[in-house]
Amino acid sequence: MQELKATLLDDDAFSLRALPFSGPIPHPKWPGGVDLDGETFTERTDIKPDWFEWRPLDFHHGADATMGRSIVGKAGNLRMEEDGWWVDVWLKAGDERVELIKRLAQRASIFGSSEPVQGMVKVNKAGHIDVWPYLRQTLSTSPQNTHSTLAPLRKAGIYSPTKAFWAEVVQTLRDLEPDLQGATAGRSGNGLAEVLESTDDVVARLSALLTQRAQERTHGGHAS
Repeated sequence: MQELKATLLDDDAFSLRALPFSGPIPHPKWPGGVDLDGETFTERTDIKPDWFEWRPLDFHHGADATMGRSIVGKAGNLRMEEDGWWVDVWLKAGDERVELIKRLAQRASIFGSSEPVQGMVKVNKAGHIDVWPYLRQTLSTSPQNTHSTLAPLRKAGIYSPTKAFWAEVVQTLRDLEPDLQGATAGRSGNGLAEVLESTDDVVARLSALLTQRAQERTHGGHAS
């Protein structure tokens, strides 16, 4: 496991379960367990996911004398899964503080730990974290919750689109259906079905079509 974690950090990009819906301490109320404070996140926790596109990444919440509050990377692509909220982390390649963390990872387990906006956290009597305005992300060897683990960066589906994205895509595809069918002429199957083979394909085709439309409108305006 130590070698795997060092390899993940060496890649300068990995996925991280930032806010686990479980913890290492057994609890009768929460089958998945709780953290060292006797608390847990669930899918009902309001983490203010839309407040920031990226969260800054530091080491051990700035408590390390050498690292301080130095930003060593960023966390983005926030998404909720069955076992918690996940992010993708990108480290500052070549940064000497990042190199220190990588060397530490060869000797100790590295975990994640999130940091909220102070004064806005709400926890009920049962230990459920009701509100946790997710502000910063950190890496640490001694987190409150060791279920905040690292995993290989997921190459496929890196966009991880939201429902709002797909709602816009559906409407745009309906508007552009004649163009899309023309663009896929000669290919087998339904044009729209093939466009939806992957998120990358959707984004690339929409971008090209919308850029073309914008250019056509611009040239038309000049001609008049």
